[in-house]
Amino acid sequence: MVDYESNTMGYLDITFGPKWDYIPLSRNFIENFLNVNMTDRDCIEKITMSTSELLENAVKYSYMDGIRTKIRKDKEKPEIIVKVYNSVKKEDVQNLMKYIDELNAAPDPFEFYVMKIREKRDRGGLGLARINCEGRGKLSVKYFPVNDVYGYIEVTTIFNVNNNTI
Repeated sequence: MVDYESNTMGYLDITFGPKWDYIPLSRNFIENFLNVNMTDRDCIEKITMSTSELLENAVKYSYMDGIRTKIRKDKEKPEIIVKVYNSVKKEDVQNLMKYIDELNAAPDPFEFYVMKIREKRDRGGLGLARINCEGRGKLSVKYFPVNDVYGYIEVTTIFNVNNNTI
């Protein structure tokens, strides 16, 4: 049965195995989907970049197969909602939740991003800060435990798209 997203003006649902090679393909598909349904090029680029960053994190930290991406536009809100699901070791979840809380509490996304760039210095780990700063996406995370070793996370990013239509 199809998992239909009710009360939407459009949605996309992609699932793939955690393989780096699939990220550029997914990125292109997502960008084309947004191009068909939106007019603001800057907004399309921000959502595409942000989704790509989330997919890279999902592949990097996935504990088992299966990464799912859902993109939707609610009929009544000027928002695009991106959700990425993947399996993750239980021990990695607390750090992610703490980081997203810190990111959301920062008064200035740009200053937070610059601070993280200085801390990281070529060690990676800037994707979520980039989404918050450049993509202007509001991040949240939920954890669904399976057992004592791993579970699944849902990383959600919400983008305000004003009067663009999807």
